[in-house]
Amino acid sequence: MATGLSPRVESLQAHLAARGLSASIAIRRYRPDTPHCEETVAYPLDDSQGVAELAGYRLAWDVEGLDREGAGLLGRLVVRVEQAGDMPISVGLCLGVGDWRRSDYLVMPSAVYAGNRFRSRRIAYPPQATEPEDLGLEAEPLITDVPRLELTGDSMVQQKAGDLGTPAIGIRRADDQLGLWLLGPQRTAWGECVYDAAETFPKPVGNDPGTLRLGVWAPGVRHDTRYEHCSTDYPSEDRGLNPQTGDAITLDFAVHLLDSPGVPDLFAHFRTIRKTVEPPKPARHDTPVSEAYRLVAEKTAKQNWIEYDDVSYLGVGRSRAHPTT
Repeated sequence: MATGLSPRVESLQAHLAARGLSASIAIRRYRPDTPHCEETVAYPLDDSQGVAELAGYRLAWDVEGLDREGAGLLGRLVVRVEQAGDMPISVGLCLGVGDWRRSDYLVMPSAVYAGNRFRSRRIAYPPQATEPEDLGLEAEPLITDVPRLELTGDSMVQQKAGDLGTPAIGIRRADDQLGLWLLGPQRTAWGECVYDAAETFPKPVGNDPGTLRLGVWAPGVRHDTRYEHCSTDYPSEDRGLNPQTGDAITLDFAVHLLDSPGVPDLFAHFRTIRKTVEPPKPARHDTPVSEAYRLVAEKTAKQNWIEYDDVSYLGVGRSRAHPTT
């Protein structure tokens, strides 16, 4: 997003309130040297600036400008550390969505579609359906153990920005055909961002709608566990940050609201806005095509040419002679 945003034309809350939505800035406090979140506080973005406090920190935030762009708002959240604390933290820009149902649609490009809300089973690689109930035309969809919203209960899905085709979250609320896109940066001065969506429903579990919270967090910390190779149970290596007095970050964002009679309308709109926050960067042409070809050909001949008994062939995997090169 270009610098020098124009003066704020309206509050973010006013833009969202007409559709029963809200915006807030949130701070998470983590246990030292762990990805475990011990406390979260949220402050409504009722005005263009304010102060947030947690764990000894005093953070001044400012929405420096909001620009209209069609059905969307482009903005910049600036957070400055006025007083440092002694615990790792992260800062998030969050949107609240009411009247949320499990049948509503959530997408995180290239990673989550329909919330990935399907039957799930932990299956070792290569993931193949072999159980009788998983086979046949009448079988319900089955996915491996990937980040997802659950079929029952409260749940949260979280993704690093680098795992998404575009750093964004989209939803479609079927009851009023609301479409929403939240776009943000891949990283800030505090590191790579995490995008998450957390849903809560009334207890006892019934058919009543619940609430959904969308968030962009800096630095990005996946709570407790992370996804890797068919499992969501790998320990998370992410950590919060201990910013010092005087430190600051800027988080550019875009919020787009639209009428979405169907899910295809949500994606049609996304195609027109996906580069508004993270525009294309100039390609670097450092290596001649001839040299790139030589490197690929050399690697392929060395690592992918497989000789097995009296048969030789070019394989997808590495050869036995070079299993780890």
